[in-house]
Amino acid sequence: MGKALAAALLALLVDAASAASVPAAALFAAPVPAAAPAAPAAIIPQRRPAPIPVLRRSEVHDQAGQFELAFETGNGITVEEQGALKKNADGEFKDDVVLVKRGSFSYPGADGRLYRVTYIADETGFHASGDHLPVAPQPSSGPVRVF
Repeated sequence: MGKALAAALLALLVDAASAASVPAAALFAAPVPAAAPAAPAAIIPQRRPAPIPVLRRSEVHDQAGQFELAFETGNGITVEEQGALKKNADGEFKDDVVLVKRGSFSYPGADGRLYRVTYIADETGFHASGDHLPVAPQPSSGPVRVF
């Protein structure tokens, strides 16, 4: 009876396995042929704009940290700047030394106008002014009433 039981169990297992098996076609999708490679897009040569020449350039530095620089380009941009180290309250160059820069730059706008900005940069920040730049309103010196 042992061999017959083993044979019966084996037959049951084979039947169960074949009933649960799924055809390979259901497990895997059919291969899809790859699309033909597309032709590369036409390359349109781009013209590089002509380089803008520097018409004038000067730069001077000294051992004390002072400097002056200026340049002008062929498209109407100009820059001028000076800088110097500012001594502290004791009149010395120590840890709290500040580089103060003053200068201006101008450039032609798309509207044909020449825009000019003057500035100073020091321990209080960067302060620029120009006719085309907005100006903050001055604080009121009188009392403010809230209703």
